[in-house]
Amino acid sequence: MRFRAAFLIVVLAGCDRVVGIGDPYADAPSGDAPRDGAASYRKTITITSPAPSALAEFPLSILIDNDPDLKAHAPSRTNISFADAAGNHLGCEIVRYDQTTGSLDAWVRVPSIPANPETLTIDLVYGDTQTPCGGTEAWPQEARAVWHSNLAVDRTLDSTAHGNELITYMGRGVPSSTAGLVGEALSFDGGDTLCTENATGDGSLDFGTGSFAFSLWIYERRALATYDAPLAKNGATGFVIYTGMAPWSVQFLDGASTQLAIQPQTLGAWINITVVVDRAAMLMRPYRDGVAGTSLSISSVGSLTSDGPACLSKNFIDGNIDEARIFAGALSPSWIQASYVNIAQRSQMISIGPEN
Repeated sequence: MRFRAAFLIVVLAGCDRVVGIGDPYADAPSGDAPRDGAASYRKTITITSPAPSALAEFPLSILIDNDPDLKAHAPSRTNISFADAAGNHLGCEIVRYDQTTGSLDAWVRVPSIPANPETLTIDLVYGDTQTPCGGTEAWPQEARAVWHSNLAVDRTLDSTAHGNELITYMGRGVPSSTAGLVGEALSFDGGDTLCTENATGDGSLDFGTGSFAFSLWIYERRALATYDAPLAKNGATGFVIYTGMAPWSVQFLDGASTQLAIQPQTLGAWINITVVVDRAAMLMRPYRDGVAGTSLSISSVGSLTSDGPACLSKNFIDGNIDEARIFAGALSPSWIQASYVNIAQRSQMISIGPEN
């Protein structure tokens, strides 16, 4: 059975950043918008979720390389949008668009994706688009930080409405840009760190005794110490993902320390790590490449509200990081599986039709 999306996404008010001409992520001339009455073009995107359960408000990665149709008809990122079957605008973010090649890196929030094996179609709309993509509307309200790993001078912007951008930390080095799984990744050389500007911000990264989840893609070239820390939100309290020489683990700090192993050391390969802190079940659920590991009890873990900033490579790493993010609430196994396949095996989840 084939479904088509028929929902209206309401753009979040108070967005901190609308991606457009002059955005720090832009890497090609924006060009001129089509004149009034210019044509609108479409490509149908067919989505087949790998998950056994339906997905709600799912941010879908769309990555297109060297498309002659986009090159011909979309002179600017403001000429690109996404729509459902009824023509309603879908919340979207253009991370990068190169008008000279027609290459596109975008995210679109799909209101409902049916469980496998049913499919859904949406449209990529370009040319004379009436509603261009905004910077934060692609991400559901549960998303508290989304770092695409695109370096804007000395910082990485947050794609959510919370503005949790990462900046240089305590005089340490700035990572360089390198090829990632989705556009660019951040390459840390063993002396670089990026952190949020302060520990509390708007409080969006502190969950107390509530459920939350965090994830990243990591390619660790070599272990620098027993415990390297690619992602952390901690001071005396908080949480840390540890890689390094020891088995990879998660540490929770609530005045005491609880450290739980999640997988063996892995070097020289892209690995997706997702950790779900499920307070309702009192379990920590680790996932590697979309597959659940052994759940471990967190019944003794108290509040994880942190007095430290959120950081990438706080304990230095030698490797690359891509698509790091933090969510409020316990992400479902179906969401995590689909998120992995969308990036690592995208042709199994998405097909893009010809121009029509």
